[in-house]
Amino acid sequence: VFVYQAFLPKTNAEQALDRAAWTTAKNTGTLEAYRKYVLDYPNGDFINAARLKIADLDDQAAWYTAKNTGTVAAYDDFLNRFPHSDYADAARANRQALLTKPPTTESQQPTTDNRTPKTGQNYTDPLMGVMVYIKGGSFDMGCTSEQKDCDSDEKPVHRVTLSNFYIGQAEVTQAQWRAVMGDNPSYFKNCDDCPVEQVSWDDIQEFLQKLNARSGNARYRLPTEAEWEYAARGGAQSKGFQYAGDKNVGNVAWYSGNSGNKTHPDGRKANELGLYNMSGNVWEWCSDWKGSYTSEAQTNPTGPTSGSPRVLRGGSWLSVPALCRVASRNDDAPDGRSGRVGFRLARTF
Repeated sequence: VFVYQAFLPKTNAEQALDRAAWTTAKNTGTLEAYRKYVLDYPNGDFINAARLKIADLDDQAAWYTAKNTGTVAAYDDFLNRFPHSDYADAARANRQALLTKPPTTESQQPTTDNRTPKTGQNYTDPLMGVMVYIKGGSFDMGCTSEQKDCDSDEKPVHRVTLSNFYIGQAEVTQAQWRAVMGDNPSYFKNCDDCPVEQVSWDDIQEFLQKLNARSGNARYRLPTEAEWEYAARGGAQSKGFQYAGDKNVGNVAWYSGNSGNKTHPDGRKANELGLYNMSGNVWEWCSDWKGSYTSEAQTNPTGPTSGSPRVLRGGSWLSVPALCRVASRNDDAPDGRSGRVGFRLARTF
């Protein structure tokens, strides 16, 4: 007797694999992750939920493409594809507004600040927000005495000396990314002030090229790993906290215990330098290749000259407290993307 495989009961091991794959898809939260689940488990216990998520994300992605493109043709295309979407009324309203609104000239578009900031002062870029001046100095980098639950890649502790630099007061937002790139790749959309995520290290290099092209002398970049940790610790004003601004993770970080499984537009509390979200919310890309620490003192280190993964710092909305410590290190391939990963800007003089 021929029996369809779909009707055969699953073994405990098969059910466990199915459940693990679904958990991975949910935690990743991308179209690609849900599509992979559907492809790998066409008869899975969560197949209907996965298909609903795919349809919802397809709808969202098409809506944000239409809204970010901002043309009548883009809204027409969206309405033809998704006539019953939750965003259909907004698409029709935006389309109608475009028919009566005069076109925006290039001079009205937001631009970066092309002035050279004064040394020793914070400054505000009209597009990228507040950049905080970080006075250089020396600090012990890695698993220092207040850092509990250290991993082996945080050792040995070593002395690092840094020059002055600027770093973003907050993570780059979805609105800021869209203003430069014209799209919003984030999973947690509908929150312009939330950090942009699902951006790879490689994606950010394109973002930086376009951002710096808007101004003749702006030199935005990713912070080095050493700059990131020095700033997270509070720089010359550091009080020696385990997390960025406090000894209690819940006071300064959106993490697994309080985030509600999503990103947030602001920090719990700023650290000693007035920087938000350096613990939790989203992991932040640094410029360095990931490498092992040595005990030798270093000045303005930039990491290994080559490698495989790039450095991530700070923990995310899904992280346990240990991963939100200022010394904690993580990494991913330069083309890796995740709803838990974003970035903040640094700037040279």
